[in-house]
Amino acid sequence: MGLTKSDIRQILMTHQKRLQMGDKLPSLTELAERAGLHRDTLYQAINGERISQISQIRLERILKQIASEPQQPSRLMHVNINKGYPVLGFGVGPMLKQSKRP
Repeated sequence: MGLTKSDIRQILMTHQKRLQMGDKLPSLTELAERAGLHRDTLYQAINGERISQISQIRLERILKQIASEPQQPSRLMHVNINKGYPVLGFGVGPMLKQSKRP
């Protein structure tokens, strides 16, 4: 099963944040070129705007390709709560989920 538009958006936002933190990753312009898209299409996806199904398929292919390439450790840090104690880690950590209140 392929990535949803929401998945693509989240991956691109994380990629953009890692670039801002100084991680050595391909720029959004480079990703767009590799996918055969205009970079504005990536920004539309990041902003949650509508993109064509063909653009979505091309982005999915490139994002999967990037994920399979060996990468240097991330400079981005995250905090995870484990058994009531905070644990610091590097890289993209688990996404926080808002708990439902009764």
